[in-house]
Amino acid sequence: METYPNSKESRGYAYVQYDKIEEAKNAIDALHEKDFKGKKLEVVAKIDKKDGKSTKPTSSESNNLFIKNLPSGTTDEKLKAMF
Repeated sequence: METYPNSKESRGYAYVQYDKIEEAKNAIDALHEKDFKGKKLEVVAKIDKKDGKSTKPTSSESNNLFIKNLPSGTTDEKLKAMF
């Protein structure tokens, strides 16, 4: 989970890596647009950059996820429990 250096507060986003692509796909299906403490999570396959250009893989092509819109106060422990 990404945090601010001085306060260690959540920046509201995180990256999660699964061992298997199917596990990542299941996480997207289960948690994308789910309400978490009053915020709607955005769970998508991580965007990779090749040659300076972004390429957005489908969930079936990546085991790395980008989670956006995490509420303040989210900790690594809470994130691990969800994913």
